[in-house]
Amino acid sequence: MLDFADLAVLLDRYAGRPGTPALREALDRYAGGDARSALEEVIAELCVANGLERPRENVVVLGRVRDFYWPAARLVVEADSYAWHRSPAAMADDRERDAELTLAGIRTLRFTWSQATRRRAYVVSSLRSALT
Repeated sequence: MLDFADLAVLLDRYAGRPGTPALREALDRYAGGDARSALEEVIAELCVANGLERPRENVVVLGRVRDFYWPAARLVVEADSYAWHRSPAAMADDRERDAELTLAGIRTLRFTWSQATRRRAYVVSSLRSALT
C-alpha cells in the first residue's frame, strides 16, 4: 500500500522540514535491497575487495530506484547490463535519469559488465576518485 517512489518525491518537496532527513534515512534503509543482478553483485564485491565505502544498494533517490548510492559523496552508480539497457527507449530513459541527478547535484557513473569484469582497475580507480 506504500509507494516508496511517491514518498521519496514528498521528501524531496519538503526537504527543509523537520524530520525529513530522519525519514529519508529510514526510507533508504527500508527501500534498499541487495543486488538484483550479477553485474550489481560484481560491482558491490569490487567495493568490498578494494576497501571502498559500501554503498546503499537499490535505493530510491529522486523518486527512482538507483543501483548504488553514496549519499555523502552525492554519487550514484548504475550497472548497465545489456539485458536491461539495449533498446533505444532504455537508452533514452537512462539519459533522462542521468539528467535528473545532474540537475540535483548528484554525479552518475555507469559501468558495464565488460568494464566490471575485464577492466576492474578502471572501475575501482573511477570509484575511488569519485568518492574522494
